[in-house]
Amino acid sequence: MPGGLRVAARWSAVRTGGAMNEVRTADYAFGLVTLAGAGFGLNPLFARALYAEGLSPELAVFVRFAPMSVVLLPVLPALLRQWRLALVGLAAGAAMAVGTLAYFHALTVLPVSLAALIYFTYPLFTILIGWLALGRPMTRESTVAAALVLAACALVVSPRGLDAAQLRAVALCFLSPLGFALIIHALSTWLTPMPLWSRMCAGIWGHMLVLVPAMIFMAEGPFLPRGPQGWSALVGLATVAALLPQIAFSVAAPHAGPERTAIGGSAELLTSLAVGWVALEEAVQPQAVAGATLLMAALFIARRQR
Repeated sequence: MPGGLRVAARWSAVRTGGAMNEVRTADYAFGLVTLAGAGFGLNPLFARALYAEGLSPELAVFVRFAPMSVVLLPVLPALLRQWRLALVGLAAGAAMAVGTLAYFHALTVLPVSLAALIYFTYPLFTILIGWLALGRPMTRESTVAAALVLAACALVVSPRGLDAAQLRAVALCFLSPLGFALIIHALSTWLTPMPLWSRMCAGIWGHMLVLVPAMIFMAEGPFLPRGPQGWSALVGLATVAALLPQIAFSVAAPHAGPERTAIGGSAELLTSLAVGWVALEEAVQPQAVAGATLLMAALFIARRQR
């Protein structure tokens, strides 16, 4: 074979091998994102187990974020070099903490499926913040996604059969998708000049600025579980539903790509619904199934437009 053809053949083999490695990496990353979503979806299961032991939502949320804050401690000094951006990240994290507290409080009185479906209305809030605060135009995809979320809300959120405490929980639970939408914009738009781990550090420690005082001044009941089941739930919430999924998602999402991340991330909603309907034996409502379908469609459409 002439020398030029040999070089071309070798270059083609290198390119083919590189492409195959990229495909494998994307496949592995998609698997990690899916596992991370499933882990996040276990939050209601562990939270309900802790509530049965008398622990408060404030303590449960603190346990969820404390391990990651410890992991990110070495990154804290780097925030001083970009302190203005770090303040934005801390504020966004604090807003997300308020939303997460509202979600975990909702889990004390609402069916898991209803609380989870409200949380997954976040594409609507993400679109509205981008449009109203950042001047992003409402594209056809974002308009369709917003319409699907509104349709899902009309199906799922109904005052029928809810008492006064549950209605308050429904209203407050909408702080959770609002907070998540803010952290999405913070991490993907406002804080992009910062390295990834610095962004995460600012957001997580913003959570802690809210969660530590909340645990000290608002938490009721014991601070530690009474039995082995409670301790298992505590460890599970801190690791299986928080620390490990967060690390896996952060590492894998850039390699999986936005479409696969959207698909894999939907495992969180599916897992939460399965926790409520299967593990906790809550009634399966047809409107909840229809609302979940609409929300997943909205999630995929909203992710595809980015």
